[in-house]
Amino acid sequence: MPSAGREQTGPAWGTFLELEPPAEGPLHARLTRALRTAVTSGRLAAGSSLPASRVLAADLRCSRWVVTEAYAQLVAEGYFEARSGSATRVRAHTGGSVRGGAREGGDCWTPRYDLLPGVPDLRAFPRKRWADMVRAATTDKTLSPAVRLGWIAAPERWTAALTARDTGGTPPPVIDQDAFTRFVSSGSYDRHLRASRLRYKRRRDHLLRELEARLPGQPVGGAAAGFHLLLPLTDCPAGAVVEEAARADVRLASLDDYRAAPAATDTPTASTLVVGYGNLTDQAVPGAVQRLAHAIERVRAKEHGT
Repeated sequence: MPSAGREQTGPAWGTFLELEPPAEGPLHARLTRALRTAVTSGRLAAGSSLPASRVLAADLRCSRWVVTEAYAQLVAEGYFEARSGSATRVRAHTGGSVRGGAREGGDCWTPRYDLLPGVPDLRAFPRKRWADMVRAATTDKTLSPAVRLGWIAAPERWTAALTARDTGGTPPPVIDQDAFTRFVSSGSYDRHLRASRLRYKRRRDHLLRELEARLPGQPVGGAAAGFHLLLPLTDCPAGAVVEEAARADVRLASLDDYRAAPAATDTPTASTLVVGYGNLTDQAVPGAVQRLAHAIERVRAKEHGT
């Protein structure tokens, strides 16, 4: 049963949604988190239909905009899929494409502070412009911006082998491919990339300032590449910090997670944290760093018996 004092939907579609208190942010953001948790916890199974936005809005006694914003965000993150003329559904095989993570006991987990590297800022996906591209092509309905498109700039001699290879799985819809072509040719993709670079630079600089304030003297590497930082730890194991941070609802990674085998203990990067900042709001940076710093301090205290 949902905990006392929290908002919930009626049981009209068979699933209770626990919303955080209003102090935790605007309703559309709290609804997004509640729906995401329902998916990662298994309460909303892959392929399940979501209620129409007006139906869920009536259950929650809120505006329809709140629901459509939450649905659109989770479509962008790959949890939901929306198709013209059909209900919004929980995307099949979300476990392979959505990095929900797990804590002790193997339970699914949506952290309050997500510092996992390699995850972009999905909140910044240009949903409106992408829908406009699709509308110009064939339809006036918003399609899934979980695009699943990529390309390879390969030597000509490899082209036949690459195009003949069966990679398995379902190819992206042609309409999404056409929309992406228009997105690129119109210059929208280039504008989106420029805006993203500025956003990540601002967030990286904010993160570096918070780390210096909370962990003075802590070496930081990797700032010039990607959207993650490396924090080498000389006096405590990174894996233990990752576990301690998870208890504080912060998700990050150890560099060992990306190695074929753990590094030798005498190498400079043997114990290194990988701190991502793509999937983190600017407002959440101070709280995330504060909890990370406390996790490091607790592990150090355990290691040194203090």
